Amino acid sequence: MKKPLVFISSSAVSVFFMACPILFSLVFLPSSLVAEEEGVLRGFQEGLRASSEEKSSSEYETNREPAPADEALAELIYIFMGSFFTSGTYNSVALVAPESRSDTLLMSSPRSPGEAVLPYIEGEFQYQWVDGDTDALDFRLAGGYGPAGASVRWTRYRETEPDTRLDVLQAYGHARLTFGKFLEISPGLGYGNFALGSDGDDEGGLALTIPIRVHFDPGIGFEYRPSWVFPNETTVSDQDLALVLGRRHVFLRLGYRWLWNDVETLSGPYIGVSARW
Repeated sequence: MKKPLVFISSSAVSVFFMACPILFSLVFLPSSLVAEEEGVLRGFQEGLRASSEEKSSSEYETNREPAPADEALAELIYIFMGSFFTSGTYNSVALVAPESRSDTLLMSSPRSPGEAVLPYIEGEFQYQWVDGDTDALDFRLAGGYGPAGASVRWTRYRETEPDTRLDVLQAYGHARLTFGKFLEISPGLGYGNFALGSDGDDEGGLALTIPIRVHFDPGIGFEYRPSWVFPNETTVSDQDLALVLGRRHVFLRLGYRWLWNDVETLSGPYIGVSARW
């Protein structure tokens, strides 16, 4: 009987399937062990450095002339934002100093100490559970008068394996815009910095934020604080959403915070307290 034509012997097939797991472990296992040894905090810090090749490959120029529709839309946005800032600033001044403008048509009664919008001074502390063996301690101090304000936020992320610390600092100057006593929008411009451990490995850059505070009742409200930091032409997004419960001066905060770049994400729920006057 004529034997069938065989291109690959059974012994060669066996050797191939035995060699695949060995090659896979040699190629991929060392990189996974290195990533585990470095930890998420060091990986996050590495993601703040954009290589020069990536920057040059992503840069391009365009000479396209703006269309009339684009110019009209830009004009409408400019008018809307101007009215938005003017109205919000006007009401913020009236809420803290109504006697200075006798002709002011207040959207609500003057602000009292301890109310949600336009705090003269406000302090917060939160404890956050982060993915894996990582947690965070978070402190924030804010204050101002009327439409002018400032805030500083410092967060320490702590990882046990390996033992690593990542300190995140954000400082902003705010334009505090109010619409009645239930809504405050406070766009801010400032600086953000990320420092890994005590070896001086830090990266920083320009930072933007647009906190939104909604309180339908003095004892309950929602706060959303999105911010973006731009170190080394990279982007770090920081999103914070919280439910706020309390009475007048002292509040309980229950929330969730996401902090991420292109490499790592640090996210998890938190519980905290805040006091304002």
